[in-house]
This record gives sequence, C-alpha cells and structure tokens, in this order.
Amino acid sequence: MAFLGMYWGEANNPNRQEPDDEPPVVRLRVGRLRHDHTPDKRAPAKGHEKDPIQVRGGKVVDGNARLQAARQRGDEYIEGQVWD
Repeated sequence: MAFLGMYWGEANNPNRQEPDDEPPVVRLRVGRLRHDHTPDKRAPAKGHEKDPIQVRGGKVVDGNARLQAARQRGDEYIEGQVWD
C-alpha cells in the first residue's frame, strides 16, 4: 500500500475548518431572544450544554434546547454568535 501523504490532524483539514469571518462569541440577554421553532422537550446533548447558540435575525437557529435550559435555570445571559 502506498503512502499517500502525511496526516496533519483534524484542525488542519481544510474541509473541516471554520470560516474566517465567523462572528465572535458574545453574551446575549436570555429574555430578548426568541425560539425559531418550538424548543425540544429534552435536555441539551451531554457535553454541549455550554456551547454558544447561533442567532440570526433575533431568532435562535441552533441551540433552542440550550436556550430553554438557560431559561429554566433562571440564567440572565447566555453565550452566542449573532449572524446578521
């Protein structure tokens, strides 16, 4: 079997890298956010409870379960990225 090249790791894989123009993670007020759809009745996926939510146009497009969990805990702020 021929050696096809060196493996540089997942972080250096150009197909898996995040875009350079990704917005920064900021603190968002929980009371000002709207769900894009009905939030899941389940808890956020294990290990992803603190991932930043994704917001576009004032609506949460990724992270509805995390936002709902933050509301139930009584959190005032949540971390997220605003794509506007």
